[in-house]
Amino acid sequence: MSLSLIAKKISKSRLNKIIEKSAISELSDHDPYHVQQAVANLLPPTGAWKAGGTNKKTQEYFGTANPYYGPIEKSKVHVGSHLAVDTKSLAQPLKGELEIGFLIPPEVFTSKNKLADLMAGGDISAFVCVELPWTIFEQPDTGLSHLIADVCGANALLCGPEFPTRMLYGNNNIELSLQSGDETVTRGLISDSIIPPLDVLVDFIAFIYKQEVEIIEPIYLATGGISECVSLNKNTKYSVVIDGTENFHFSLG
Repeated sequence: MSLSLIAKKISKSRLNKIIEKSAISELSDHDPYHVQQAVANLLPPTGAWKAGGTNKKTQEYFGTANPYYGPIEKSKVHVGSHLAVDTKSLAQPLKGELEIGFLIPPEVFTSKNKLADLMAGGDISAFVCVELPWTIFEQPDTGLSHLIADVCGANALLCGPEFPTRMLYGNNNIELSLQSGDETVTRGLISDSIIPPLDVLVDFIAFIYKQEVEIIEPIYLATGGISECVSLNKNTKYSVVIDGTENFHFSLG
């Protein structure tokens, strides 16, 4: 099966929210990131990227020590302090995990020397986010190559207010938690990541250079799960808390 036919098959299943019952054997003939780019070209425009393989569980699950990346559709990126998300366009069931993210200006991708300058100048901001994954392939049976080809299992991204990136410098003890009323749904420390968020940021920029992805507008990056990925219920108000202070809240309708 040609790369273009594989991409059409994956994008069709993704747009129709269909689970593939078996692996695509011919995918092993292609670079999964080349397939991913072809799939992304058949989907709505990209507004964010997600990282995986940054914590012990996902590294063991997929047998990798390196981060992997995938694009998230722009229409499925939600930003704000009070989010009411219509889930009709999202794949079900709904699951989410807490992450640290960055808003990266396109200037970063024009020169390898830009990152340090922009970080020093405060042009790259951070935020707490909830990343909602979903893949068309049964995992872990089909493996990492299938996940990468399927835009790394992207579904949606919920982003809270921005804060200065310098707050993360040398501070791996920041705790994130997801609350529903008095219940703590999930929680985690930045130190639970094997690859810290700032290191993921640097690696992601190198990845974009290597893959020759054109980025012409600010892009959101979710740097990988800090908490367990948990089921999310519709019509429930959730609060995302950072070190005991509410950062943003959301509901899924």
